[in-house]
Amino acid sequence: MGEVEMDVRRKFTREFKLTAVRRLEAGQSTAEVARALEVHPSTLRDWRAEMRKHGEEAFLGNGSQRKEEGRVAELERKIG
Repeated sequence: MGEVEMDVRRKFTREFKLTAVRRLEAGQSTAEVARALEVHPSTLRDWRAEMRKHGEEAFLGNGSQRKEEGRVAELERKIG
């Protein structure tokens, strides 16, 4: 049988990225946020740089969301 190539890169919603950057801006360390959200620290640094560069225009592309990510974003909206 032939092997099927799969794109294993995850895509994140704008809300997920904004939530991650807000946590960094609130003082949580990159390592803490990376572990909590299961995102590589360099990805968080990229998102923070994009947010600083583009402000409210950051992350306007499409993304898909895993069930757990949606739940994390929902809970974070509830707590603040």
